[in-house]
Amino acid sequence: MRKPAPTSLTPDHADDITTIRGEKFTNVSISRVEPDGIVVIKSDGIVKIPFGDLSPELRAKYGYNPEKAAQFNAAFKQRIVNEQQKPERQKLQCSCCDSGSSRQGAAGRLGQDEEVSDSGLSVSENRRRIGP
Repeated sequence: MRKPAPTSLTPDHADDITTIRGEKFTNVSISRVEPDGIVVIKSDGIVKIPFGDLSPELRAKYGYNPEKAAQFNAAFKQRIVNEQQKPERQKLQCSCCDSGSSRQGAAGRLGQDEEVSDSGLSVSENRRRIGP
């Protein structure tokens, strides 16, 4: 005989939830509780209801902690900022490509007006490596 799955891993029974703004969610199952709200499964999809939209009774029922919610939201916002800055950091790492063609960038790095080959080396550097 199989044991039932632990209740913490299965959705809560069907519930009716009304927010403090009067929005009604009928026959929903609680999918998970996050520090800033509850995620519910409805007949037409999934929605997250922030704790700020729930009554004090429902906040207490699902373990709302304002400090943990603030930390969770701050970490989430920081992840968004980091993701938005990622392309900027990549641009900065490859600034030689932004100054025109790679040949011009290589010539600029050499500090000369010397012609640069496809390999990115000056013609004289290529000759030294390959020979006359």
